[in-house]
Formats: sequence, structure tokens, C-alpha cells
Amino acid sequence: MLILAGCDKGENLKQTPVKNSSDNYKLRDSAINLIKTGDIVLRLGNDVTSYMLSQLNVREKSFSHCGVASIENGSVWIYHSIGGEYNPDQKIKRETAGKWFSPQHNLALGIVRWDMDSFEKKNFVAAIIQYYKEGKKFDMHFDLQSDDRLYCAEMIYKAALHTTKDTAYLPLTSALGKNYIGVDDLFLNKHAHTICRLQYK
Repeated sequence: MLILAGCDKGENLKQTPVKNSSDNYKLRDSAINLIKTGDIVLRLGNDVTSYMLSQLNVREKSFSHCGVASIENGSVWIYHSIGGEYNPDQKIKRETAGKWFSPQHNLALGIVRWDMDSFEKKNFVAAIIQYYKEGKKFDMHFDLQSDDRLYCAEMIYKAALHTTKDTAYLPLTSALGKNYIGVDDLFLNKHAHTICRLQYK
């Protein structure tokens, strides 16, 4: 069963039971159709590593990974930073939304929109794409102080900081004497509006 709830833009996609993977992919595609450039996208992978990463979230553990959407030539692309066996060279990746949200490898997805104006959003996405072009690598140490490597939420945080010049734009999480940006900090803040959340079962 797949549940899709909380979708905007007049879409009536709420709490729909799904009996086969074909329907999973159809509803995934319906969610993708809601995406706009600059949206924050979220997912929960169906592997042990994703579960462990989701536990780094202090307030809500629904998602393990995040990225930024950009519509280019009519197609939705996701920019994200990931390491491990999924990305041996550890450089920021650019993948189609269909692949990124695939029910084959994920248990849940979310789409969040910040209240940036159009100018800010353009600069925000430009910063993300610049990180991609520079070949920034995944930060295995989750060190918010370094800029040469970026983990997924850090990539988004640094682009937001570059765009807004506001160090308080996003909340930080503190644990064991260390500050970091969690995936949940990206959607549990005053600037975030949830477009939809979807669970695969």
C-alpha cells in the first residue's frame, strides 16, 4: 500500500491504497508533477544505511536523504550529495526525479517548498549547481565547518546561507557538543511548506 497525503495545487491524491508496484510508480510520478525548481526533496531509503542516517534526525526520523530539484528543459532533476557504494567517486550527483524517488529503493518521499522569493530561489539553485560543477565530494565526517566537502543537508544549508546571508535562516541541531544540520531541520522550520509526503508499503 502507498499513501500520498498533504498535496497542494488542487491535486486529490490523499490516502490512496496501492496494491501493486505499477500503481506505486504512477503515484510517484503524480508527486513529481508537483515539483518546482528550488524545492527541497526528501526520501527514506530501504537499506540499513538509510535507517542509520535517519536516526541522526532529532525531531523527526521520517527521511534519510535530501536534495534540491531543478526543472531543466522540461525535465525534473535532483542534485544531491551521497557517498558509499551508491556513489564511488563521492561527487555531488544529478539524477532524474524518477530515479531519485524510485519505489524500488525507497520507503517514503517528501517535497518541501521554502518561502524564498523568485530571485532568492534562482540564486539558491545556482549555488547548488555550482557545487555540482565544482565536483564537491561527500563529507564523510559530517563537518559543518569545512566547505571543501558537503553532506546532503550541509549542501542545502550552505547554499541557503550563501543566498540569504542569514545564519539563522535554518535551525541547527546540537548533539555531543557538535552542531550539524539534520535532514529534519530542512522541513521543520518556519520557512518550509510541505507540498506532499508519500509512503511506500
